[in-house]
Amino acid sequence: NDIILTASEAGTLGGNFVIKYTAPREGNDTLTLNFTPGQGNEPNCIEIVLQTKPAIGNQPPEVLTTAGQVVELINTSDALRDAKNNGMVVASLPNCTSGLGIVTPFEEYAYCGSVVAGNALQFLGPANSPNITFVAAPGQSLGVGYSDTPTYSNAEAVVQGLDPGTSFSLKTWGKTGDYDGYGVMFADSANESVEFDETRGLVIFNIDFTGRKNDPNRDAIDMQELQTLFEASDAANVFRFVPQQTYDPNDPPRLSSDGYLNIDERMATVSGGLVDPGTLTVYLETDKDGRVVTTANDLVDYFDHPATNEEIELLNKLGVSVSHICDSTGCGLLSPTLDPDNCETGDGCPTIRFSSSGLDVVQDPLASVTITSGGGINAVFSVSAKNPDSGLTGCDVRVVFDANGPSAAYDYTSNQLAIGIDPNNPPTVQEIIDLINNDAKLGQMFTASIPQFVPGSANPPDGTGRLHIGDGGTMTVAQTNSANGAPMLCASDEAAVGIIFYSTEYGSDAFVDVQAKLPGESFPIVDRFGNVTERAVGVNVSATINGRLAVGNGCVASVNTTELDMAIWINPDVREGDVTGFRITGGGALMQLGPDVNPSQQVRIAFQSIYTTNIGGPSGYLAQLRYGSNKDLLTDTKGAYRIVEESIQQISTFRGRIGSFQKYEVGRNLDQLEDLIETASTMNSEIRDTDYAAETSNLAKNQLMLEAIVSVIKKPTDNMRLLIQLLNR
Repeated sequence: NDIILTASEAGTLGGNFVIKYTAPREGNDTLTLNFTPGQGNEPNCIEIVLQTKPAIGNQPPEVLTTAGQVVELINTSDALRDAKNNGMVVASLPNCTSGLGIVTPFEEYAYCGSVVAGNALQFLGPANSPNITFVAAPGQSLGVGYSDTPTYSNAEAVVQGLDPGTSFSLKTWGKTGDYDGYGVMFADSANESVEFDETRGLVIFNIDFTGRKNDPNRDAIDMQELQTLFEASDAANVFRFVPQQTYDPNDPPRLSSDGYLNIDERMATVSGGLVDPGTLTVYLETDKDGRVVTTANDLVDYFDHPATNEEIELLNKLGVSVSHICDSTGCGLLSPTLDPDNCETGDGCPTIRFSSSGLDVVQDPLASVTITSGGGINAVFSVSAKNPDSGLTGCDVRVVFDANGPSAAYDYTSNQLAIGIDPNNPPTVQEIIDLINNDAKLGQMFTASIPQFVPGSANPPDGTGRLHIGDGGTMTVAQTNSANGAPMLCASDEAAVGIIFYSTEYGSDAFVDVQAKLPGESFPIVDRFGNVTERAVGVNVSATINGRLAVGNGCVASVNTTELDMAIWINPDVREGDVTGFRITGGGALMQLGPDVNPSQQVRIAFQSIYTTNIGGPSGYLAQLRYGSNKDLLTDTKGAYRIVEESIQQISTFRGRIGSFQKYEVGRNLDQLEDLIETASTMNSEIRDTDYAAETSNLAKNQLMLEAIVSVIKKPTDNMRLLIQLLNR
C-alpha cells in the first residue's frame, strides 16, 4: 500500500507539501481530497479523506481505500493543478507493487537511519503514536512489543455555558484514552434527550430551546434538568456530569440565552485521557554474540507480516507503518537505539519520536491562559505574559475572596496572580481587565483581554459577565503546528538555480541578510527551514551538562556549579538528540579553606594542560604555528591569527579564574582565619593575665557590700511598717 508522491518542480519550494490520510469514524462513502494552499511559510496541505465503514464502539473505523485508488485520485484532482493547469504533484506506485493493499490513516511521522547507510526508514502513524526504540540482545529474534505501556488519566470536556452558572464538564469514570477526541454537541431539537453516538464520537444534548422559548407555559431548561436528562442516557455509563459552579437546587440556573436557538454546534472536545502513548520496542534479530543481523528491509517486511497474533493485533491497533525513503536500498543493518541516560555513543539513532507538523513545532513565546468562567460566556477573559521568558509559565490565575475587592496581586513565591472579588458585589470582567492593565506593576507583566470567540458560541464575549470565586486556570506556552501530515522529502536546492549564504560564525549574534536592490527585481529568499525571509539569524547551542541546562553562546555550552565548572565547544554538525558523554575521573587540587573538614569548606580547582598542543580553540592549536605546519604564517595567515586570538582569550580566561580564585576564595578565607587567630590570641592572653585570687577576693567583697546595701535599704521600710501598725491600734 505504499505510494510515491513526487513534486512536479525541482527544489524545496516546489516540494513544499505535507500529506495525511484521515478516516472518518461515522463512515464515508466517497474518497475525497482536500487541498489547502500554503500561505507565507505554511506548506501546501493535501488531506486524503478515506472511504470507511462506520466505527463500532471504541474501535477505529475500517478503511476501504486502496493505494491504487489514492494514486488515481491525486493524479486526476483538479485541486492539485496550478494556474497553467499543470499537476503540482504526481503519485505513483513503487516497483513490484499492485496498489491493491488497503492504506493506513496517518497524521504523524518519524524518521531513522540514513540513505548512505542503506537503512533510512519512514514511520507513519495516527495521532498520539508511541515513541519507538530498537533493542538488541544476544540470540533474540525479530519482534515488537511495549517496553513502556501507555499511561491514561480521566478524560474530560469542559462546556462553557452561555449563561451564568451553566458551565459544566463531562469526565470519564475510568482512566482511558478511548474517548479522546469525542465531541460534546448541543442541538435544538423538539425530542429532548441525550444521545451517545459512538459511531461519530459524539455526546449530543438534544434540547428544545426554540420550543421552550416560544411557549409561555414552559421555562428554559435548568442545570438540574440537564443533569437528570444526561444521567438517564447511555452516556452516563462512560461520563459523569460535573457542574462547574454550585447552585441552589431550589433555583438552579437556566440555559436561557438566545445563542442556543437553532444551535447545532460542538461545544467542547474530550481530551486528556491519553497522558503518555508509551514506547514501542523493536527487538532486533541478533546472533549468539549479540551482533545485529536485521536490515531495514527485514523490518519493513516484518511490520507488513508480524510473526504472532499478539503482534498483529498490536500493530493493527497502533496503525504504524514503515517504509523506505529517498531511494534507500534497505540493505543496511539497523542499530540499537542510543541510551541518553547512560551516555551511550553507539552508531544507532536516538529514540524515534513522532511529529505531527510538516514544519517545526512553533511555540508561542508568551505564556497565556483563557479563563472559562462560571459567570457565563460574557465572563470569559484571557491573561497573557507581556514578555517572553518572564517566568510566568505555570502561573496560576485564580479568583479568590476579598471583602475589599476588586483587587489583583501577583505573588512571586507561589507564582500566582490572585484576583480578589467580593462575592456579594462581584465586578465585571471588563473592570478586572482594566484593573490589571492599568496597574503600574501588573501592567508590565501581564496583558488581560477579552478573547475574540469561545468554542460553541457564535457570539463573542463582551466582558459584561461577573466572575465567580474559584474561576481560574494555569498559564502555559502554547504549541502550534503549522500543518498536520508528513512532509515530502529528498528535495534538494541543488536542482534549482540559487546561491546559499552561510555566516562565518555561529550563535544568535550571527546573521545573513540578503535583499534585492535593483528596482522592480525580486527573487525568492528562504532560510534553512524553508521560511520566506530576507534575514536569517543563527541560534545558540542548547544543551544539558550533568542534568543542568547549560548557557549557550554560539557553539560553546558552559555550566558553573559548585560541583562542576566547565565550557565545551560543540561541533556544528551535531544535531538535536545527539548525546556526547565523558567522565572526569580525577585531577585538580583540593584546597581546605575552612576550619572544618567538610565539602562546604573545601574547593577543588583544575585547569587543562597549557602545552602548545592544547592551547587554542576551534581554529587550531599553538603548536600548529611552527614552521612547516598547516597554520604557520606562510601557509595560513588568517588561520594563525585566529589561533593566536583564541589562545590569548583562553590564557586570559585561565588568568582571570586563578586571580578571582586567589582574591575571592583563598584571600578572603585567609583574612577570616587571621581574624580568628588574632581574636583567639587576645582572649588567650586575657585569660592568662587574670589573677584568680584577687578576683575571687573582689567577688566576695562585692557580694558582702551588696548584702549590706540591701539590709540598709530594707531597715527604713520595716520601721515604717511598725509605725503604721502602732497608729492603727
